[in-house]
Amino acid sequence: MRNKKKGVIDFSNKDKSGMDFHGKNFNKGEFYMTKFVNSNLEEVNFRGAKLKYASLMNANLRSANLTGVKLTGANLWGADLTNAVIRNAELRGANFKDTILVGTNFSNSDIKLAKNLKIANFDENRNKCNSIENNSRKDNEHI
Repeated sequence: MRNKKKGVIDFSNKDKSGMDFHGKNFNKGEFYMTKFVNSNLEEVNFRGAKLKYASLMNANLRSANLTGVKLTGANLWGADLTNAVIRNAELRGANFKDTILVGTNFSNSDIKLAKNLKIANFDENRNKCNSIENNSRKDNEHI
């Protein structure tokens, strides 16, 4: 759905779970509280998008462009962010529990504001994470 006022994609408060959006351009889109659970978002361009409180649990975000996104309160539990670019992103309260973050680029994003994410080894020359420690809770605890 396009937001007529802004000419951008607006899936706010929609359930797009399990859908295939491989390679789509969602530049500057509006995704407030959108559900992308188990969706294929590989190589999607989310540059400048607002994903506040979105649910991206178990989503495939391999090689996605998340530069300048607002991920405030988003749930990325179990998502695959291999080789994704998350530069200059707002991560306050975003949940990264059990995410796959091999080669993920977090340059100029303050990861201290995210949940369940701790950089263990950061290659400053390449601005990529080589190793991430995702804090886990016991299986019977919920987020």
